[in-house]
Amino acid sequence: MARKTWGGDKDGNASLPQGPGLGVEVDEFMFEKVNADPTWKSTPKPRSRWLQYRLRTLMVLGCGLGWFGREVQRVRAQREAAGAIEKLGGGI
Repeated sequence: MARKTWGGDKDGNASLPQGPGLGVEVDEFMFEKVNADPTWKSTPKPRSRWLQYRLRTLMVLGCGLGWFGREVQRVRAQREAAGAIEKLGGGI
């Protein structure tokens, strides 16, 4: 897709580009070749993994389960309180 117009010396130092810009030229022929062939892929498709989730999804799921557990605990406490009131002869 691109050709570099700069090189390195024996010490590993890169030389500055001689023309304007970053020293990279776009390879027009390669763009035409890629656009002409719809089956050409530059990188292979990554193999999908089973049960792969993002951290955000796991955080939302954890918060949802925490909220649900808290609601279940609140309902149980209300039922116990209602049972105690009825046991003492009161009504709800």
